Amino acid sequence: MHLKFHGMTADDYRIRFGIPFVCALEAPDLVQYRSRLEQEKARDPEYAARRAEHLANAQRAARTIARRPCPTLPDACDRLDEALLRSMGKAERMRLLREKLAANASERAQARKARHQRAVDYRQAYNAMYETFRVPSKPQI
Repeated sequence: MHLKFHGMTADDYRIRFGIPFVCALEAPDLVQYRSRLEQEKARDPEYAARRAEHLANAQRAARTIARRPCPTLPDACDRLDEALLRSMGKAERMRLLREKLAANASERAQARKARHQRAVDYRQAYNAMYETFRVPSKPQI
């Protein structure tokens, strides 16, 4: 729900913040709590029947929709690049890496500045929000 509030999907969030697709986005204790609630609800026969029907509908829909490949999995081009790098000597790989880094130095610097500016903006917005809710302290006599 929080991601929907910000207009993001779970995939967008993972990509933006570099979270692997195999990691959960919820805290383990929250997952455990929801699991316990689900187990308690499952004892109700009406709820169990509705849930089974919804799961069957979801499985039918999943079979009809083509799944999008995970963006972090290597594709054929990535595997070819890895094979080429393995065939090179260490000195040649290092030279290639230095050339790539030099070519993208300005882009990386701009990205770093943008990340820093986002962090500053977030901090300022958070502090402004905190100030609106802060209870003024009593004047000392």
